[in-house]
Amino acid sequence: GANTTYGYGNTAIGANALKMNTFSYLSTAIGFNALYSNISSGVCTAIGADALFSNTTGSYNVGVGYRSLSYNTNGSNNNALGTSSLTQNTSGSTNNAFGSQALYANTTGSSRPARLGRRRHIRMVRSMRRLLAITEKECIINYE
Repeated sequence: GANTTYGYGNTAIGANALKMNTFSYLSTAIGFNALYSNISSGVCTAIGADALFSNTTGSYNVGVGYRSLSYNTNGSNNNALGTSSLTQNTSGSTNNAFGSQALYANTTGSSRPARLGRRRHIRMVRSMRRLLAITEKECIINYE
């Protein structure tokens, strides 16, 4: 990152990736504005334009896809895979969102079960359930 004063093991690829970083460790930012506002966090992965854009102190987050977890500031242990997944999350922690716009409007909710986005991902969730042997109550399909 451009402003890194202390940290180790970080990777920044793309314009403004890890731009505001001052202290961070073992974080990866790939794409335009990925982890842009990051100040002090660790072990975050942001892949895609604006992924984890507002993250300042949240750690152990994974955002893959355009604007995934883009408003997250201090939420930790979140997984967002898909365009605009968990986009409006600010401080919610331990959430799992898979697919386009999955848990898009979640802001502070925590410990959400795995949520899939658009209807076309139903086959994927059925396969995941079989693979992970989880119940329907634990894996919610979002039909929005």
